[in-house]
Amino acid sequence: MTGAPLASEDGRVSSDALREQLQRHPFQPVTLMLPSGKAVTIKNPELYIFSETGRTLIVTEGDRFIFVDVATIEAFETAS
Repeated sequence: MTGAPLASEDGRVSSDALREQLQRHPFQPVTLMLPSGKAVTIKNPELYIFSETGRTLIVTEGDRFIFVDVATIEAFETAS
């Protein structure tokens, strides 16, 4: 992982910063750090979608769907 995680003043990730990172070209995998200690990696731009409101991020891992409340993401980092 490289770079400092992008977080707001309250220590949470900015949803705008996350969207911007996920929409960059060329795409770089992004790892999300969740409050549970779990890390979720988005390896491909076709493996995630935001809900209509943008509050929920849905990530696919194999045959599973992971629903993430964007407001709870503690940090994210891009792979080098």
